[in-house]
Amino acid sequence: MIMPTEHCEFTLDMPADKARSRCLDAVNTLGWRIRRDLSQEYQITCFVPIAELLPQAPVYTIALWPQNQSTTIVLAAANDDLSQSHGQSDLPRLKTAILGDSAAAPLSDSQHQATCFISYRRYDSADVVGRIYDRLVETFGSNKIFKDVNNIPIGVDFRKVLQQALSNCTVLLAVIG
Repeated sequence: MIMPTEHCEFTLDMPADKARSRCLDAVNTLGWRIRRDLSQEYQITCFVPIAELLPQAPVYTIALWPQNQSTTIVLAAANDDLSQSHGQSDLPRLKTAILGDSAAAPLSDSQHQATCFISYRRYDSADVVGRIYDRLVETFGSNKIFKDVNNIPIGVDFRKVLQQALSNCTVLLAVIG
């Protein structure tokens, strides 16, 4: 077996069944899909459905190693080039989603999960963007839509937040008034 180059490992202080449930919730929260045909009790295989790449997609495994009342989690990218290249940014996002509130991340979970970035000028497009944002949130949830006033915490360097959100977005919606 060839060991993938992109991987990370951490431990959750919970039994394996709860850790598995948390991992499944994280995959769902990120909008990824489970490969049920390849998943087992202590190994979850998931993929990121990127429209322009389908039927190919980055594929990751989540291995759970039960140890008394804790579980070691190993996240790994498949050995193909696509999974390895996307794994550099996707695996930290997956880890953050699994850890939930206990993750020490400079940005909130909603920024890491945003897949649609809305760019606009406030002085001539704020009203229209507000309605577009509301409709997108109804359909996809607020954790999938990045809008400056909703996603940039007070006191944080907004340039870094915007750069991070732009680098993680799947869709950039530019509204020009």
